[in-house]
Amino acid sequence: MEFTTTEEAVEVLPGRGMTLRVTFDRVCGEIVRGEDRAPLRFDSADPAGAPAPAAGAEDREAAAYQRSRGPILALVGKSVDGTWKESGLFVKFEGLDELRAAMAAGRPEGDPFRRAVDQIVNVASLHHLLRPHLVVGERSLAEGEERAFQDMGFLPESVGGIGYVYLKGVYRLKEAADGVARVEMEAAASLDPYPKMPPWPPAAAEFRNRLRLEKGTCRAWARIETATGRLLEDEHVTELDLRFLPPDGSAEVPIPAKQTRSLRLLKK
Repeated sequence: MEFTTTEEAVEVLPGRGMTLRVTFDRVCGEIVRGEDRAPLRFDSADPAGAPAPAAGAEDREAAAYQRSRGPILALVGKSVDGTWKESGLFVKFEGLDELRAAMAAGRPEGDPFRRAVDQIVNVASLHHLLRPHLVVGERSLAEGEERAFQDMGFLPESVGGIGYVYLKGVYRLKEAADGVARVEMEAAASLDPYPKMPPWPPAAAEFRNRLRLEKGTCRAWARIETATGRLLEDEHVTELDLRFLPPDGSAEVPIPAKQTRSLRLLKK
């Protein structure tokens, strides 16, 4: 999933962080389902690109996917204020109630659309969507020096349920040249929280008990402007060799998942 945003600094807190007003200009995404099936896509910049309903199962599935993206597409044109430390760690968000109201305008109480908006517009979800995908420490790095870290995010959408994935690994400064530093990260992934991390919410406990992670890995890189600490671009790839345990006690079902998240500075 990709978000194109306009960011405007509205407050600077020396040594503490920066508050940015983020406006969503474009929201698009794609789920790759293997070589034998067409990807599922959506793009706010090309609403006419949605497939027309047709008799084929693939066409009906694609059309249903397009309709299900309505709540996330409602972000387009809306804004939210968020404060981060220079390292990318979240501090706080402002204006969430106003953002929810704007996204769900005209929808009656109890509409499933409103519930979907609530799932998008909350601290955990916005942190996952907007922060840099590679958290870099606030102290300077020497080339080749490794630092340990822990992080967390959401399971890939293709897994079919909402839940957490926890990361624990190292990051290092690979190189710095022409005013740009490249930082690289590698980590092991887990479905169980590492120390000082929140557990899965109680509502997701049953789904968690049906999942087993055979192996999980994550690799990421980021390019950072050395003079300002501004993130220029990053990529974060998580691969999970998951198994689903059916309620009827039948054999585990493999559900391998790969999630690629990227961020790129478009406007300076």
